[in-house]
Amino acid sequence: MSGRGLLDADMATLARMAADGWRWWTGELAAMVPPAWRSGGRFPRYWLRGPALVPERAGRAAAGARVAVVLPEDAVLTRTIERPAAGPRDLRAMLAIEGDRLMPFGEEGGLVAGRAIGAGRVPGQMRVAVAGLPIATARTIAPALQADRLVAARVLVAGSAVDFAPALRAAGLLPRPGSAAPLLWAVVGFLLFLVLAATIWRDQARVDRLRGLVEAQQPAMAIAQQIGHRADAARRIAATLVAERRRHDVLGVLALTGEALPDQAWLQHFVWDGVEVRLTGYRPTGADVAAALRATRRFRQVQSNGDDAQNPVTGAAAFDLTARVRQ
Repeated sequence: MSGRGLLDADMATLARMAADGWRWWTGELAAMVPPAWRSGGRFPRYWLRGPALVPERAGRAAAGARVAVVLPEDAVLTRTIERPAAGPRDLRAMLAIEGDRLMPFGEEGGLVAGRAIGAGRVPGQMRVAVAGLPIATARTIAPALQADRLVAARVLVAGSAVDFAPALRAAGLLPRPGSAAPLLWAVVGFLLFLVLAATIWRDQARVDRLRGLVEAQQPAMAIAQQIGHRADAARRIAATLVAERRRHDVLGVLALTGEALPDQAWLQHFVWDGVEVRLTGYRPTGADVAAALRATRRFRQVQSNGDDAQNPVTGAAAFDLTARVRQ
């Protein structure tokens, strides 16, 4: 069915499709079970003898037991065919369609069952053992079981593993046995609960153990945090000292001033307050100290304070300047 068909389907159709899918999947899983288990060997044998299918009373199972009903070979028609490889459920559907052609039942009809018995002669084919059960014979099985209060788990043919139970249930001639699915699901749910509980308990134990480790490390963590805070404070103090040194680097400003002065000029007084520098000294006649300071681009607002305050020197002129130093 297409995606649009799924969206348009009603709940009953979806439920039927889900049930069909479940039966197909369980049928595929059942095909993987060893043949000895599928043949009814786990259940007590309930033999039906003779043309009238009379129950064999000797050693019969207790009332309410599940049994494997065994039919005589002469009660069915058998043949072997080859068909494309398919699972048990697909094989039953194929035999239901081809039953009238495979078995000459006549007007009353009958039931057809089969079982794959090996690979066919052509790749992709399988050999199928087919058995046909007349409808009149099939109707005598359920009353015999009811008289002995037994439940048919399998309906086999002597000497063959062909099971007529699915066909009998589909035709309404055999009641479906009680399913152990609710109990199995209950067991699965209980086991899942145990797994979840164990997982939660294990995770809680890990969390408690981790909490204990964290609490045990609290004193060491406190000391480490104190050391970290002190290291941060030391770094801040160091950064402050470096910044203050850069702002009050008197030796650097003095060296810069010495490089900026013209040749043959010398300082007599150097005053630095961290922002401004005052320079007094002597220069050769014709040398411009203020222009030399401005040319370095490190001195700005260069101003002259007058040259009369200093004692004259032969062949030299006094200078008295104030300037701001760029950081």
